[in-house]
Amino acid sequence: MVRISELAGGVRRLCRPIGMALIGLSVAVFAVGCSSGSTSPSASPSGSVATPSGSSSAGQVLPPVMVSNTQTQVSAKVGDTIVFSGHPVDAKIAASDGSVLEIRQGGKSGSSEENPSARALKAGSAEVTITNPGDGKVLQTVEVTITR
Repeated sequence: MVRISELAGGVRRLCRPIGMALIGLSVAVFAVGCSSGSTSPSASPSGSVATPSGSSSAGQVLPPVMVSNTQTQVSAKVGDTIVFSGHPVDAKIAASDGSVLEIRQGGKSGSSEENPSARALKAGSAEVTITNPGDGKVLQTVEVTITR
């Protein structure tokens, strides 16, 4: 029969090297993730490469440019998605120049809600107007400038 103290000692001897390996791996991952001084694109854990906004890479998703309901100006780059928040999701959105911005109306779909947004198509500027769907009252006007 095995004594509990002998069993506990064996478990400790087995776990100690595994724990040390995990600590070493964590330090190595932290050191690589915190290194700086490089201006080249960096690889993510999935192996995809982070590229500047406006360039394309298969499967890459860039964060949107968020616009609050108090902003009157915003800048973005070609290819960026601009999300207008702080209004009812069914607020209507329009752009003065459809060749600069592709408009996407917000709304509800099942249990999800999506804010109105626009995709930057080319360099230029356009005025975005957000209106209340019920009475057509202008809720916000934003001057959007798109750069390359």
